[in-house]
Amino acid sequence: MPANQMTKTTVSQTTPNDAMRIPPPRMKAMTRQPTVGKKIIANRLSDNRAVDPNSFGDRICILGPSSSGKSTLAVAIGRSTGLPVIHLDQYRHAPESHWEPRTDEEFAALHDQAVNTDRWIIEGNYSKLMASRFERASGFILLDSSAGTSLIRYLKRTTSNSERYGGIDGVRDRLSWSMIRWILSRDPREGRGQYRARFDDSTMPKAFLRSRGELNAFYEAFGLKR
Repeated sequence: MPANQMTKTTVSQTTPNDAMRIPPPRMKAMTRQPTVGKKIIANRLSDNRAVDPNSFGDRICILGPSSSGKSTLAVAIGRSTGLPVIHLDQYRHAPESHWEPRTDEEFAALHDQAVNTDRWIIEGNYSKLMASRFERASGFILLDSSAGTSLIRYLKRTTSNSERYGGIDGVRDRLSWSMIRWILSRDPREGRGQYRARFDDSTMPKAFLRSRGELNAFYEAFGLKR
């Protein structure tokens, strides 16, 4: 029984006078019980159909807003499961360029070639190509984070020398006002609604990590390393 649940008192066939003598039920002390790891995942993510990375199968889609942690999570699960990791940003943009996009046709060809392999973790959104990806997917992880949290993560990433998973080969991330505007703009908020609708409609093993705290709990619960 949860710590903050009221104890029940059973009363049977009491007269009004008897009822007056029944002491009121006592409330248990409302102590906050520590919850970590799998207990957090089980209790807080009640609409998930999977909470163990190994239960998502061999083809996992990871969606979420910019700078929400998709790339890092994909690499962590890849280490744990042995699944190859595909960062869609690296397919969309030419290597050793400052985020210069490939043609739509070239990107679509690279995307479809990867999707049609047997084992993968694909992180990234790119809604126009999402349908074919989900036709092949066996598991789905959706991340969410506030615009403020995403912005802080982006600023740390572009102002530090730490390794950046999913970046363009041969190019170091640099601060971009256009990216800041994108993170804070209306479009990502609309995307969140689309991703959540897809999550709600999905019947495959899935997990929705709504906050930085839930994402951290997921890492801790299953021993994933950043």
